[in-house]
Amino acid sequence: MVMLLLAMICYFGALEILARKIYPSHSAIAARIFSDLEATLRLRHSSASERRTMLVVGNSLLLNGVDREQLRRLAEANGLSTSLLPIENTAYLDWYFGLRRLLAEGSRPDIIAVCLTPRQLVSRGTDGEFFARNLMQADDILLVKRAAGLDLTATSTYMLAHYSAWMGSRAGIRNWIKSQAIPGMDELAPYFPERAGPPAPAPIVRDVAVQRLSDLSGLCAPVGCRVLLVVPPVASKSAYDFLESTVKQAAAETRVPFLMPIAPGELAAELFADGFHLNARGAAVFTPTLARSLSAAVAADFP
Repeated sequence: MVMLLLAMICYFGALEILARKIYPSHSAIAARIFSDLEATLRLRHSSASERRTMLVVGNSLLLNGVDREQLRRLAEANGLSTSLLPIENTAYLDWYFGLRRLLAEGSRPDIIAVCLTPRQLVSRGTDGEFFARNLMQADDILLVKRAAGLDLTATSTYMLAHYSAWMGSRAGIRNWIKSQAIPGMDELAPYFPERAGPPAPAPIVRDVAVQRLSDLSGLCAPVGCRVLLVVPPVASKSAYDFLESTVKQAAAETRVPFLMPIAPGELAAELFADGFHLNARGAAVFTPTLARSLSAAVAADFP
């Protein structure tokens, strides 16, 4: 029994070392995310003579749709210092609770831009164990349980993942191993597009959007941050159904600036890699448009 116990301790210890040391230093995705998280924690309010600091958070639509270096240069020319924090597979709850944690740990940007589609804004999903490990505070577990509709098993898994690097990173580690074992696996993604389910009725979407945008504003205001919502481009207007106008109305009611730099269906299909994410050519079109929209919104709504 003693030998078995020691073997188990060594096994789980090795998994933790893998997740904490080896995986972040060998996975480009993990290295990028953890580097962006560290940079976010260093953000501080600007002085009167400095550029305003803006944190832009989002998911793979932000990651693939924006050339961050080009955005940084264009924003700096208009008095903004931008930092991007894109994390794949995230939606509203990931970022509401993620921003709670980042602000609690000392991040202080002047402005936070949340880049999500209307469907992602009203989604109840989270990025699972990765979210629990890297974006959730332990004290928020009951709030997360209620907001995401977790059962007791999922709630306990989230708590374990919050404290265990292995539990929190195992999905990413599996994907990393698969990408190393099957070169070019990412090129298969366009052949397996995601299928969104039917949206909720308009009144429900509106009520949820109003509540969530109000919560974001209430989260940021006490620490001197302002929030705005950025809607990334999509290939087809039909993908939005009625959500665009409903969320835009909710943003107006909550006085959260609503930015849609490029209208749905405005970009040609060849600018999308998979009908959803922009490719490099699409990013070259979207990035300067986004920079102009952010600068105009700051000038108009954040005196």
